[in-house]
Amino acid sequence: MQFRRDGFRIMNLGKFSWIFLALVIQVVTAFYSNGYNHPDEHFQVLEPAYGIVFDDWVASWEWERGIRSYILPVVFSWGIRVFKAIGFDDPSMWSFFFRLILGIQFLSVFFIFDRWGKKIQNPSASLWMFYFLIGNWVFHYFTVRTLTGSIVMPWVVLGSYLSVFLENKNPKKAFFLGLLCGGLFLIRFQMALFGVGFFILMLIKKQYRNLLPFCLGVSLCLVLLGAVDVMTWGTPFHSMIEYFKFNILEKGASQFGEDPWHRYITALSRFFTAPIAVLSIIFVFYAGFKKRKESLSIIIGMLPFLIIHHLIAHKEDRFLLPVLPLWIWLACIGWTGWKKTLSEKKERVAVVFGIGLCGISFLYGAFHHQWKWQGDFSDLYRWLGTDDRVTGVAQTGKTLTYGGGNYYFHKRAPLVYLEKEDFDFKSVIDQKINTFIIYDDSWVISKFKEKGISCNLLDPKKSRQVYLCDY
Repeated sequence: MQFRRDGFRIMNLGKFSWIFLALVIQVVTAFYSNGYNHPDEHFQVLEPAYGIVFDDWVASWEWERGIRSYILPVVFSWGIRVFKAIGFDDPSMWSFFFRLILGIQFLSVFFIFDRWGKKIQNPSASLWMFYFLIGNWVFHYFTVRTLTGSIVMPWVVLGSYLSVFLENKNPKKAFFLGLLCGGLFLIRFQMALFGVGFFILMLIKKQYRNLLPFCLGVSLCLVLLGAVDVMTWGTPFHSMIEYFKFNILEKGASQFGEDPWHRYITALSRFFTAPIAVLSIIFVFYAGFKKRKESLSIIIGMLPFLIIHHLIAHKEDRFLLPVLPLWIWLACIGWTGWKKTLSEKKERVAVVFGIGLCGISFLYGAFHHQWKWQGDFSDLYRWLGTDDRVTGVAQTGKTLTYGGGNYYFHKRAPLVYLEKEDFDFKSVIDQKINTFIIYDDSWVISKFKEKGISCNLLDPKKSRQVYLCDY
Protein backbone atom coordinates (compact mmCIF):
# COMPACT_ATOMS: atom_id res chain seq x y z
CA MET A 1 0.00 0.00 0.00
CA GLN A 2 1.25 3.47 -0.88
CA PHE A 3 -0.22 6.63 0.57
CA ARG A 4 1.80 9.34 -1.13
CA ARG A 5 -0.33 12.23 0.11
CA ASP A 6 0.42 11.29 3.70
CA GLY A 7 4.14 11.92 3.10
CA PHE A 8 7.17 10.50 4.92
CA ARG A 9 8.60 7.12 3.91
CA ILE A 10 7.93 5.60 7.30
CA MET A 11 4.22 6.29 6.77
CA ASN A 12 4.32 4.37 3.47
CA LEU A 13 5.27 1.00 4.92
CA GLY A 14 3.33 -1.98 3.63
CA LYS A 15 0.81 -3.70 5.87
CA PHE A 16 3.06 -6.65 6.67
CA SER A 17 5.98 -4.33 7.48
CA TRP A 18 3.79 -2.62 10.07
CA ILE A 19 2.74 -5.99 11.48
CA PHE A 20 6.32 -7.28 11.65
CA LEU A 21 7.40 -4.12 13.49
CA ALA A 22 4.47 -4.53 15.89
CA LEU A 23 5.39 -8.18 16.45
CA VAL A 24 8.97 -7.26 17.40
CA ILE A 25 7.70 -4.68 19.91
CA GLN A 26 5.17 -7.17 21.33
CA VAL A 27 7.89 -9.79 21.88
CA VAL A 28 10.11 -7.26 23.67
CA THR A 29 7.19 -6.01 25.76
CA ALA A 30 6.11 -9.54 26.70
CA PHE A 31 9.64 -10.34 27.83
CA TYR A 32 10.37 -7.09 29.65
CA SER A 33 7.08 -6.05 31.28
CA ASN A 34 6.76 -8.64 34.04
CA GLY A 35 4.53 -8.23 37.08
CA TYR A 36 0.96 -7.00 36.78
CA ASN A 37 -0.72 -3.66 36.22
CA HIS A 38 -3.58 -4.37 38.62
CA PRO A 39 -4.17 -7.18 41.16
CA ASP A 40 -7.12 -8.38 39.04
CA GLU A 41 -4.69 -9.19 36.22
CA HIS A 42 -3.08 -11.80 38.44
CA PHE A 43 -5.68 -12.84 41.00
CA GLN A 44 -8.63 -13.16 38.61
CA VAL A 45 -6.80 -15.22 36.00
CA LEU A 46 -3.35 -16.64 36.71
CA GLU A 47 -3.74 -17.39 40.41
CA PRO A 48 -7.01 -19.39 40.08
CA ALA A 49 -5.58 -21.12 36.98
CA TYR A 50 -2.64 -22.22 39.12
CA GLY A 51 -5.08 -23.40 41.78
CA ILE A 52 -6.92 -25.56 39.24
CA VAL A 53 -3.67 -27.30 38.31
CA PHE A 54 -2.00 -27.52 41.73
CA ASP A 55 -4.96 -27.15 44.13
CA ASP A 56 -3.05 -24.45 46.03
CA TRP A 57 -3.83 -20.77 45.53
CA VAL A 58 -4.71 -17.44 47.13
CA ALA A 59 -8.42 -16.75 46.62
CA SER A 60 -9.19 -13.03 46.47
CA TRP A 61 -12.44 -11.63 47.82
CA GLU A 62 -14.17 -11.94 44.42
CA TRP A 63 -13.76 -15.71 44.49
CA GLU A 64 -14.85 -15.92 48.11
CA ARG A 65 -17.98 -13.93 47.21
CA GLY A 66 -18.53 -16.07 44.10
CA ILE A 67 -18.84 -13.28 41.53
CA ARG A 68 -16.37 -14.75 39.03
CA SER A 69 -16.71 -17.57 36.51
CA TYR A 70 -14.00 -20.20 36.30
CA ILE A 71 -14.13 -20.32 32.48
CA LEU A 72 -11.12 -18.06 31.83
CA PRO A 73 -8.94 -19.60 34.59
CA VAL A 74 -9.73 -23.05 33.16
CA VAL A 75 -8.42 -21.93 29.76
CA PHE A 76 -5.20 -20.61 31.30
CA SER A 77 -4.85 -23.76 33.40
CA TRP A 78 -4.68 -25.74 30.16
CA GLY A 79 -1.81 -23.48 29.15
CA ILE A 80 0.05 -24.20 32.39
CA ARG A 81 -0.41 -27.94 31.87
CA VAL A 82 0.96 -27.67 28.32
CA PHE A 83 3.98 -25.64 29.45
CA LYS A 84 4.72 -28.18 32.18
CA ALA A 85 4.35 -31.06 29.74
CA ILE A 86 6.99 -29.61 27.41
CA GLY A 87 9.41 -28.97 30.27
CA PHE A 88 8.75 -25.39 31.40
CA ASP A 89 8.25 -25.35 35.17
CA ASP A 90 9.08 -21.70 35.79
CA PRO A 91 6.10 -19.38 36.48
CA SER A 92 7.98 -16.43 34.97
CA MET A 93 8.29 -18.37 31.70
CA TRP A 94 4.59 -19.26 31.83
CA SER A 95 3.75 -15.57 32.21
CA PHE A 96 6.06 -14.65 29.34
CA PHE A 97 4.39 -17.13 27.01
CA PHE A 98 0.91 -16.00 28.08
CA ARG A 99 1.86 -12.37 27.45
CA LEU A 100 3.39 -13.29 24.10
CA ILE A 101 0.31 -15.23 22.95
CA LEU A 102 -1.99 -12.36 23.95
CA GLY A 103 0.27 -9.86 22.19
CA ILE A 104 0.24 -11.90 19.00
CA GLN A 105 -3.54 -12.31 19.04
CA PHE A 106 -3.90 -8.53 19.18
CA LEU A 107 -2.02 -8.23 15.88
CA SER A 108 -5.18 -9.50 14.21
CA VAL A 109 -6.57 -5.95 14.47
CA PHE A 110 -4.11 -4.83 11.77
CA PHE A 111 -5.87 -7.11 9.28
CA ILE A 112 -9.30 -5.98 10.49
CA PHE A 113 -8.55 -2.26 10.23
CA ASP A 114 -6.85 -2.76 6.87
CA ARG A 115 -9.97 -4.45 5.50
CA TRP A 116 -12.21 -1.91 7.24
CA GLY A 117 -10.38 0.99 5.58
CA LYS A 118 -10.79 -0.59 2.14
CA LYS A 119 -14.50 -1.20 2.71
CA ILE A 120 -15.18 2.42 3.59
CA GLN A 121 -12.80 3.54 0.81
CA ASN A 122 -10.53 5.27 3.29
CA PRO A 123 -7.21 3.37 3.33
CA SER A 124 -5.56 6.49 4.72
CA ALA A 125 -7.50 5.94 7.97
CA SER A 126 -6.01 2.43 8.15
CA LEU A 127 -2.53 3.89 7.70
CA TRP A 128 -2.95 6.35 10.56
CA MET A 129 -4.45 3.59 12.69
CA PHE A 130 -1.38 1.43 12.04
CA TYR A 131 0.85 4.35 13.05
CA PHE A 132 -1.05 4.71 16.34
CA LEU A 133 -1.11 0.97 17.06
CA ILE A 134 2.65 0.81 16.55
CA GLY A 135 3.59 3.94 18.45
CA ASN A 136 1.33 4.23 21.48
CA TRP A 137 2.40 2.35 24.62
CA VAL A 138 -1.21 1.37 25.45
CA PHE A 139 -1.41 -0.98 22.47
CA HIS A 140 1.73 -2.80 23.54
CA TYR A 141 1.72 -2.80 27.33
CA PHE A 142 -1.97 -3.55 27.88
CA THR A 143 -2.40 -5.97 24.98
CA VAL A 144 0.03 -8.44 26.56
CA ARG A 145 -1.65 -8.31 29.96
CA THR A 146 -4.00 -10.94 31.37
CA LEU A 147 -6.50 -8.28 32.43
CA THR A 148 -9.89 -9.32 31.11
CA GLY A 149 -10.34 -5.86 29.59
CA SER A 150 -7.10 -6.36 27.67
CA ILE A 151 -7.90 -9.88 26.49
CA VAL A 152 -11.17 -8.81 24.85
CA MET A 153 -9.76 -5.82 22.93
CA PRO A 154 -9.20 -7.52 19.52
CA TRP A 155 -12.47 -9.45 19.83
CA VAL A 156 -14.43 -6.26 20.44
CA VAL A 157 -12.86 -4.81 17.28
CA LEU A 158 -13.84 -7.93 15.33
CA GLY A 159 -17.38 -7.82 16.74
CA SER A 160 -17.78 -4.17 15.78
CA TYR A 161 -16.47 -4.86 12.26
CA LEU A 162 -18.89 -7.76 11.79
CA SER A 163 -21.85 -5.80 13.12
CA VAL A 164 -21.12 -2.78 10.91
CA PHE A 165 -20.91 -4.83 7.70
CA LEU A 166 -23.45 -7.52 8.57
CA GLU A 167 -25.80 -7.98 5.62
CA ASN A 168 -29.51 -8.63 6.05
CA LYS A 169 -30.57 -12.29 5.93
CA ASN A 170 -27.10 -13.59 6.76
CA PRO A 171 -27.81 -16.07 9.57
CA LYS A 172 -24.33 -17.63 9.60
CA LYS A 173 -22.53 -14.35 10.26
CA ALA A 174 -25.22 -13.28 12.73
CA PHE A 175 -24.82 -16.57 14.60
CA PHE A 176 -21.03 -16.12 14.69
CA LEU A 177 -21.47 -12.56 15.96
CA GLY A 178 -23.74 -13.93 18.69
CA LEU A 179 -21.14 -16.53 19.64
CA LEU A 180 -18.52 -13.79 19.75
CA CYS A 181 -20.64 -11.58 22.00
CA GLY A 182 -21.43 -14.54 24.24
CA GLY A 183 -17.73 -15.35 24.45
CA LEU A 184 -16.94 -11.76 25.44
CA PHE A 185 -19.58 -12.04 28.16
CA LEU A 186 -17.97 -15.22 29.51
CA ILE A 187 -14.63 -13.41 29.81
CA ARG A 188 -16.04 -10.25 31.42
CA PHE A 189 -19.71 -9.80 32.23
CA GLN A 190 -19.76 -6.08 31.30
CA MET A 191 -19.00 -7.06 27.70
CA ALA A 192 -22.68 -7.96 27.33
CA LEU A 193 -23.19 -4.24 26.72
CA PHE A 194 -21.50 -4.58 23.33
CA GLY A 195 -23.97 -7.34 22.50
CA VAL A 196 -26.77 -4.93 23.40
CA GLY A 197 -25.25 -2.32 21.07
CA PHE A 198 -24.93 -4.78 18.19
CA PHE A 199 -28.52 -5.96 18.77
CA ILE A 200 -29.80 -2.36 18.65
CA LEU A 201 -27.82 -1.80 15.45
CA MET A 202 -29.55 -4.78 13.81
CA LEU A 203 -32.92 -3.39 14.85
CA ILE A 204 -32.10 0.05 13.41
CA LYS A 205 -30.99 -1.57 10.14
CA LYS A 206 -34.17 -3.68 10.16
CA GLN A 207 -32.16 -6.90 9.99
CA TYR A 208 -34.89 -8.83 11.79
CA ARG A 209 -33.94 -12.20 10.31
CA ASN A 210 -30.49 -11.90 11.86
CA LEU A 211 -31.83 -11.48 15.38
CA LEU A 212 -32.74 -15.13 16.00
CA PRO A 213 -29.37 -16.65 14.95
CA PHE A 214 -27.59 -13.87 16.89
CA CYS A 215 -29.55 -14.71 20.04
CA LEU A 216 -28.94 -18.41 19.46
CA GLY A 217 -25.17 -17.84 19.41
CA VAL A 218 -25.35 -15.86 22.65
CA SER A 219 -27.57 -18.54 24.23
CA LEU A 220 -25.06 -21.31 23.53
CA CYS A 221 -22.44 -19.38 25.48
CA LEU A 222 -24.90 -18.87 28.33
CA VAL A 223 -25.50 -22.63 28.42
CA LEU A 224 -21.74 -23.10 28.74
CA LEU A 225 -21.61 -20.59 31.59
CA GLY A 226 -24.46 -22.35 33.38
CA ALA A 227 -22.80 -25.75 32.99
CA VAL A 228 -19.41 -24.53 34.25
CA ASP A 229 -21.03 -22.79 37.22
CA VAL A 230 -22.84 -26.01 38.13
CA MET A 231 -19.52 -27.88 38.11
CA THR A 232 -17.64 -25.19 40.06
CA TRP A 233 -20.17 -23.30 42.20
CA GLY A 234 -22.89 -25.94 42.43
CA THR A 235 -25.71 -23.94 40.85
CA PRO A 236 -26.27 -22.66 37.28
CA PHE A 237 -25.41 -19.00 36.60
CA HIS A 238 -24.15 -18.58 40.17
CA SER A 239 -21.31 -16.22 39.21
CA MET A 240 -23.51 -14.08 36.96
CA ILE A 241 -26.28 -13.73 39.56
CA GLU A 242 -23.87 -12.93 42.40
CA TYR A 243 -22.05 -10.43 40.20
CA PHE A 244 -25.34 -8.67 39.42
CA LYS A 245 -26.40 -8.67 43.09
CA PHE A 246 -23.08 -7.29 44.31
CA ASN A 247 -22.54 -4.59 41.68
CA ILE A 248 -26.11 -3.50 40.88
CA LEU A 249 -28.37 -4.31 43.83
CA GLU A 250 -25.84 -3.83 46.62
CA LYS A 251 -23.69 -1.26 44.77
CA GLY A 252 -20.71 -3.06 46.22
CA ALA A 253 -18.19 -1.56 43.80
CA SER A 254 -18.75 1.85 45.41
CA GLN A 255 -16.76 0.68 48.46
CA PHE A 256 -13.66 0.99 46.28
CA GLY A 257 -14.33 4.68 45.69
CA GLU A 258 -16.62 6.89 43.64
CA ASP A 259 -15.31 9.04 40.83
CA PRO A 260 -16.52 12.23 39.11
CA TRP A 261 -18.41 12.15 35.82
CA HIS A 262 -15.35 13.26 33.83
CA ARG A 263 -13.10 10.40 34.98
CA TYR A 264 -13.22 8.61 31.63
CA ILE A 265 -12.69 11.81 29.66
CA THR A 266 -9.53 12.62 31.57
CA ALA A 267 -8.51 8.96 31.29
CA LEU A 268 -7.89 9.56 27.59
CA SER A 269 -5.10 11.97 28.51
CA ARG A 270 -3.54 9.36 30.78
CA PHE A 271 -3.61 6.85 27.95
CA PHE A 272 -2.64 9.14 25.06
CA THR A 273 -1.36 12.45 26.59
CA ALA A 274 -3.55 15.55 26.84
CA PRO A 275 -3.04 16.98 23.30
CA ILE A 276 -3.88 13.66 21.61
CA ALA A 277 -6.84 13.14 23.97
CA VAL A 278 -8.32 16.55 23.08
CA LEU A 279 -7.77 16.04 19.35
CA SER A 280 -9.23 12.53 19.49
CA ILE A 281 -12.43 13.89 21.08
CA ILE A 282 -12.66 16.61 18.42
CA PHE A 283 -12.19 14.19 15.52
CA VAL A 284 -14.49 11.52 16.97
CA PHE A 285 -17.22 14.19 17.06
CA TYR A 286 -16.22 15.28 13.55
CA ALA A 287 -16.57 11.69 12.35
CA GLY A 288 -19.92 11.38 14.08
CA PHE A 289 -21.34 14.47 12.37
CA LYS A 290 -19.49 14.70 9.05
CA LYS A 291 -18.74 11.03 8.38
CA ARG A 292 -21.92 9.47 9.68
CA LYS A 293 -22.00 6.74 7.04
CA GLU A 294 -18.62 5.38 8.18
CA SER A 295 -18.88 6.06 11.91
CA LEU A 296 -22.48 5.97 13.14
CA SER A 297 -22.75 2.17 13.24
CA ILE A 298 -19.52 1.97 15.28
CA ILE A 299 -20.79 4.55 17.74
CA ILE A 300 -24.14 2.78 18.19
CA GLY A 301 -22.37 -0.51 18.90
CA MET A 302 -20.17 0.94 21.65
CA LEU A 303 -22.65 3.48 23.09
CA PRO A 304 -24.35 1.18 25.68
CA PHE A 305 -20.93 0.25 27.07
CA LEU A 306 -19.88 3.91 27.38
CA ILE A 307 -23.18 5.12 28.84
CA ILE A 308 -23.49 2.43 31.52
CA HIS A 309 -19.86 2.76 32.59
CA HIS A 310 -20.31 6.52 32.77
CA LEU A 311 -23.34 6.10 35.05
CA ILE A 312 -21.63 3.66 37.44
CA ALA A 313 -20.10 5.56 40.37
CA HIS A 314 -16.93 3.47 40.62
CA LYS A 315 -14.71 4.17 37.61
CA GLU A 316 -11.24 2.97 36.69
CA ASP A 317 -9.17 3.82 33.63
CA ARG A 318 -8.73 0.13 32.78
CA PHE A 319 -12.48 -0.27 32.30
CA LEU A 320 -12.11 1.74 29.07
CA LEU A 321 -9.58 -0.64 27.51
CA PRO A 322 -12.09 -2.59 25.36
CA VAL A 323 -13.18 0.55 23.47
CA LEU A 324 -9.80 2.25 23.01
CA PRO A 325 -9.00 0.75 19.57
CA LEU A 326 -12.46 1.71 18.28
CA TRP A 327 -12.13 5.20 19.76
CA ILE A 328 -8.85 5.80 17.94
CA TRP A 329 -10.33 4.30 14.76
CA LEU A 330 -13.18 6.81 14.89
CA ALA A 331 -10.64 9.60 15.45
CA CYS A 332 -8.65 8.40 12.42
CA ILE A 333 -11.80 8.44 10.28
CA GLY A 334 -12.55 11.98 11.44
CA TRP A 335 -8.94 13.16 11.02
CA THR A 336 -8.54 11.81 7.49
CA GLY A 337 -11.96 13.13 6.53
CA TRP A 338 -11.12 16.60 7.80
CA LYS A 339 -7.70 16.89 6.18
CA LYS A 340 -9.18 15.98 2.80
CA THR A 341 -11.13 19.23 2.97
CA LEU A 342 -7.85 21.16 2.97
CA SER A 343 -5.81 22.32 0.04
CA GLU A 344 -2.87 20.09 -0.88
CA LYS A 345 -0.37 22.45 0.73
CA LYS A 346 -2.36 22.75 3.98
CA GLU A 347 -2.94 19.01 4.01
CA ARG A 348 0.80 18.38 3.90
CA VAL A 349 1.26 20.75 6.83
CA ALA A 350 -1.50 18.89 8.72
CA VAL A 351 0.17 15.54 7.99
CA VAL A 352 3.56 16.79 9.25
CA PHE A 353 1.87 18.20 12.36
CA GLY A 354 -0.05 14.95 12.98
CA ILE A 355 2.99 12.72 12.59
CA GLY A 356 5.13 14.98 14.78
CA LEU A 357 2.58 15.45 17.57
CA CYS A 358 1.77 11.72 17.69
CA GLY A 359 5.49 10.89 17.65
CA ILE A 360 6.19 13.17 20.62
CA SER A 361 3.20 11.66 22.43
CA PHE A 362 4.44 8.14 21.72
CA LEU A 363 7.92 8.91 23.04
CA TYR A 364 6.54 10.54 26.17
CA GLY A 365 4.30 7.54 26.89
CA ALA A 366 7.10 5.05 26.26
CA PHE A 367 9.53 6.74 28.65
CA HIS A 368 7.05 7.99 31.22
CA HIS A 369 5.09 4.76 31.67
CA GLN A 370 6.04 2.13 34.25
CA TRP A 371 6.56 -1.04 32.17
CA LYS A 372 7.41 -3.36 35.09
CA TRP A 373 4.50 -2.48 37.35
CA GLN A 374 4.47 -4.85 40.38
CA GLY A 375 7.35 -6.74 38.77
CA ASP A 376 9.21 -6.55 42.06
CA PHE A 377 6.35 -8.49 43.71
CA SER A 378 6.42 -11.32 41.19
CA ASP A 379 10.23 -11.46 41.17
CA LEU A 380 10.40 -11.60 44.97
CA TYR A 381 7.89 -14.45 45.27
CA ARG A 382 9.53 -16.40 42.47
CA TRP A 383 12.91 -15.98 44.16
CA LEU A 384 11.56 -17.14 47.54
CA GLY A 385 10.00 -20.18 45.87
CA THR A 386 13.37 -21.27 44.51
CA ASP A 387 15.21 -20.87 47.84
CA ASP A 388 15.46 -24.28 49.57
CA ARG A 389 15.85 -22.62 52.97
CA VAL A 390 12.32 -21.17 52.79
CA THR A 391 9.79 -23.50 54.41
CA GLY A 392 6.89 -21.06 54.55
CA VAL A 393 6.19 -17.36 53.97
CA ALA A 394 4.11 -14.84 55.89
CA GLN A 395 3.47 -11.33 54.59
CA THR A 396 2.61 -8.42 56.89
CA GLY A 397 1.35 -4.94 56.20
CA LYS A 398 -0.24 -5.60 52.79
CA THR A 399 -2.79 -8.16 51.68
CA LEU A 400 -1.56 -11.11 49.68
CA THR A 401 -3.28 -9.66 46.63
CA TYR A 402 -0.27 -7.32 46.53
CA GLY A 403 2.13 -10.22 46.39
CA GLY A 404 2.98 -12.94 43.93
CA GLY A 405 0.54 -15.51 45.26
CA ASN A 406 1.08 -19.25 44.97
CA TYR A 407 1.47 -18.87 41.21
CA TYR A 408 4.86 -17.14 41.48
CA PHE A 409 5.82 -18.78 44.78
CA HIS A 410 5.25 -22.18 43.11
CA LYS A 411 6.22 -24.18 46.17
CA ARG A 412 4.41 -26.68 48.36
CA ALA A 413 4.73 -24.52 51.46
CA PRO A 414 2.44 -22.29 53.56
CA LEU A 415 1.81 -18.78 52.24
CA VAL A 416 -0.19 -16.57 54.61
CA TYR A 417 -0.94 -12.97 55.50
CA LEU A 418 -0.51 -11.87 59.12
CA GLU A 419 -2.12 -8.95 60.95
CA LYS A 420 -0.89 -7.90 64.37
CA GLU A 421 -4.12 -8.97 66.00
CA ASP A 422 -3.99 -12.35 64.23
CA PHE A 423 -0.41 -13.20 65.13
CA ASP A 424 -0.07 -16.52 66.92
CA PHE A 425 3.51 -17.60 67.52
CA LYS A 426 2.61 -21.27 68.01
CA SER A 427 0.62 -21.35 64.76
CA VAL A 428 3.58 -19.87 62.86
CA ILE A 429 5.90 -22.52 64.28
CA ASP A 430 3.41 -25.32 63.58
CA GLN A 431 3.03 -24.23 59.94
CA LYS A 432 6.84 -24.16 59.59
CA ILE A 433 6.79 -20.55 58.46
CA ASN A 434 10.31 -19.20 58.69
CA THR A 435 10.32 -16.31 56.19
CA PHE A 436 8.61 -12.96 56.67
CA ILE A 437 7.99 -10.14 54.19
CA ILE A 438 7.65 -6.94 56.20
CA TYR A 439 5.69 -3.98 54.79
CA ASP A 440 5.11 -2.14 58.07
CA ASP A 441 7.25 -2.01 61.21
CA SER A 442 9.09 -5.14 62.29
CA TRP A 443 6.66 -6.23 65.01
CA VAL A 444 6.80 -9.87 63.82
CA ILE A 445 10.58 -9.94 64.03
CA SER A 446 10.45 -8.41 67.52
CA LYS A 447 8.26 -11.33 68.62
CA PHE A 448 10.95 -13.76 67.51
CA LYS A 449 13.76 -11.77 69.10
CA GLU A 450 11.87 -11.79 72.39
CA LYS A 451 12.21 -15.58 72.32
CA GLY A 452 15.89 -15.43 71.41
CA ILE A 453 15.33 -16.56 67.80
CA SER A 454 17.63 -14.91 65.24
CA CYS A 455 16.10 -13.38 62.09
CA ASN A 456 18.42 -12.25 59.31
CA LEU A 457 17.72 -10.00 56.33
CA LEU A 458 17.30 -12.27 53.31
CA ASP A 459 16.53 -10.01 50.34
CA PRO A 460 19.83 -9.43 48.50
CA LYS A 461 18.45 -6.37 46.71
CA LYS A 462 17.43 -4.90 50.09
CA SER A 463 14.38 -3.48 48.34
CA ARG A 464 12.22 -4.98 51.07
CA GLN A 465 12.57 -6.25 54.58
CA VAL A 466 12.56 -10.00 54.00
CA TYR A 467 13.72 -11.99 57.02
CA LEU A 468 14.68 -15.65 57.41
CA CYS A 469 14.23 -16.84 61.00
CA ASP A 470 16.39 -19.66 62.33
CA TYR A 471 14.46 -21.96 64.67
